[in-house]
Amino acid sequence: MAQEPEYVTVRDRLMCRTQSALRDGLLAIETKDKFLFSTVDGCHFSIDGVPAIVVQDNISRIKIRLTADGERAEMWTVPETIRQVRRDRYEERPPGRR
Repeated sequence: MAQEPEYVTVRDRLMCRTQSALRDGLLAIETKDKFLFSTVDGCHFSIDGVPAIVVQDNISRIKIRLTADGERAEMWTVPETIRQVRRDRYEERPPGRR
């Protein structure tokens, strides 16, 4: 059985296939260097609500596994890119006690 994602992405956060691309992309954004950003390969901005599983946590950067439309990808990003999935309050209550 597949592991159920505990997180989903938020929108407009940088995600990259490698740590070095993420580092370069974040530097380009921070310094507003459009040329540097144009040279960074394998990066995308996140969209809201894509299921994510944390694969590796390095405090300031995380590696996540994204799953959507039958496709999977592992990306490096910052922790602010994901948020916990909201669970329905009723799921925790026994049946008949809603």
